Amino acid sequence: RHLWNSGIFIWKVSTILLEIEKNLPELYDGLMEIKKRAYKEGGTRRGWVNAISRTYPKLDSISIDYGVMEKSDNVFVVKADIGWQDLGSWVSLNRLYKKDRNGNIVIGKHSGIDTNDCIIVSDTGNLIGTVGVKGLIIVRSGDSVLVSFMEKGEKVKELVQGLSKNKALRRFI
Repeated sequence: RHLWNSGIFIWKVSTILLEIEKNLPELYDGLMEIKKRAYKEGGTRRGWVNAISRTYPKLDSISIDYGVMEKSDNVFVVKADIGWQDLGSWVSLNRLYKKDRNGNIVIGKHSGIDTNDCIIVSDTGNLIGTVGVKGLIIVRSGDSVLVSFMEKGEKVKELVQGLSKNKALRRFI
């Protein structure tokens, strides 16, 4: 009798932009500013990254649910089984990846001694070496490294929010 909004949306870009313009005009102006800056810098990937990093932090944070979906009269619900997984934390990788014989989930290059029950991820192609660790989340992405106890993994969001508020560090994230 009821359907659940899993937060998965499908729309044409033109349609969602019209809804954002109508319901979140400041966000729309910000998106248009990002587009203008990106094309001014040549429309390259780097240009888009620069434009987003300069403009996006200045925009109000509001979910698409509250800002648009609850106000729109152009919404349709479709019942579907699409095998969706909520990957809300690093620990949720336990549902998607097989563990090695030491209980580790490893994505990327890793060499370890006495390393147990860890999540180790590197998208840089660089090796992560570990010795004598247990129950850690270790992530290397680009030039950033995250190390956390598994049971504190839910606090990563707080860390990112704190970093984004620190103007001196904002250029690094």
